[in-house]
Amino acid sequence: MFNPEKFLWVNSHYLKSKPLAELAEAVKPYIAAKGYPVPEDNRWIEKMIKIFQERVKTLVELVDMGHYFFTDEVTYNEKAAKKFLTPAAGTAISRLADELSAIDDFTQPKIEAAFANTLNQCGLKLGELAQPVRVALTGSSVSPGIHEVIDVLGKQRTLARLQKALAFIA
Repeated sequence: MFNPEKFLWVNSHYLKSKPLAELAEAVKPYIAAKGYPVPEDNRWIEKMIKIFQERVKTLVELVDMGHYFFTDEVTYNEKAAKKFLTPAAGTAISRLADELSAIDDFTQPKIEAAFANTLNQCGLKLGELAQPVRVALTGSSVSPGIHEVIDVLGKQRTLARLQKALAFIA
């Protein structure tokens, strides 16, 4: 008898054990099937897959969970935006944008340092900054680690989305 739960478990185990380069090629048809442009840079696709690899059971789920990476249009979840994209958060988001824009070598350690500087300047805890930034970048209050999301999005896309959130807040 076919057991769909067992099948999904086996598939998730397969995805976790597959090399990122193979998964990058395998996911491309699923990206295209959802109507997104297929990225040409396999290293970027590998970086994106890596942050979801332990969480997903199928390639379809991978594309669905990472939808905000494949488009420049982010739609805010109404409840998340109302809760996190507030004028108080706007000040911290603006400072973080300034910190991130000053980074030349846009790497995860530098991104983490920018967050730490912003937290110190604003006197906030990580969650008080990470959640508004997460909503600004993904449209949702749920995502992989915020530093990883920023690293995959890259500097220009991150700054553009933070500016869009600041305009939304205003």
